[in-house]
Amino acid sequence: MWNKRQPAVAARYLAPDLIEHNANLPPGLDGPFLGKAATGNKLRFSTADFFRIENGKFTEHWDVVDSLPRANALGLVPAPKSP
Repeated sequence: MWNKRQPAVAARYLAPDLIEHNANLPPGLDGPFLGKAATGNKLRFSTADFFRIENGKFTEHWDVVDSLPRANALGLVPAPKSP
């Protein structure tokens, strides 16, 4: 679903009452991130995701994210200057 960018199959894998513990993520699958609309720009960052699975569906999600590359890409923090 995520790697192949197929949000239409989300109902097959996500519980309708999925509990998201990342306060920066909006509820549901679509919508702005931190108030910013999608740009279509590619983004690379490191994350560790943890899920609780019940009855074959993701029911709860926690994550730890290296947020600096994302903040740079979204223009929230200026990129570091080259030496």
